[in-house]
Amino acid sequence: MPDTGAPWNIPFLDGTELVRAYPDFSEDLAEQVADGLTAAGNAGIGSNVVQTVRTDVFAASVDGSGISGDAISATITPTKANAKILVVAQISGGSTAGNAIGINLFVNGSESAYRGDAAGSRRRGVGFVKSDSGDAVTFGTVVYLDSRETTSAVTYSIRLSNFFGNQQTLYLNRSAGDDDAPAILRGASSLTLIEVAS
Repeated sequence: MPDTGAPWNIPFLDGTELVRAYPDFSEDLAEQVADGLTAAGNAGIGSNVVQTVRTDVFAASVDGSGISGDAISATITPTKANAKILVVAQISGGSTAGNAIGINLFVNGSESAYRGDAAGSRRRGVGFVKSDSGDAVTFGTVVYLDSRETTSAVTYSIRLSNFFGNQQTLYLNRSAGDDDAPAILRGASSLTLIEVAS
């Protein structure tokens, strides 16, 4: 490496040496970062990701104040007991009655604690898809960071709820009318689980 000859005796890399050294330097740096994360027991964000995408139609006839079965689900096995699971869902749907469809998050078959507080006879849930009895498909989202304290498989699912008294059919990925026309949308829904290291 050339010497500047200055009183401070600061070495420098000329352009050709820098270009030659860069690939090896970047590879070494990447390996050191990976080794450091492994040594710290840190799985890192995004090293364990599971996603279910549903493009077909789910339909459930639900009594007043009832909840459907799993409209979409995904299972993840955490690598660390103290890791958290980021749940991200995007839901599209419609209903025959044109009322809102409730979105409910379930974990291993039981309703998640992530829902509104109890208040009289009001329905508890995460949110809703504003429905239309015609041909409109509307969308709702769920974003939640969950703590499970386990390395066993955990299944998350989204169920749809009817909270308007009368029986109605709840749809995932289609409108109630679903007329066969180019202007009518068939939607898609997804449920993504991301292990986030503590």
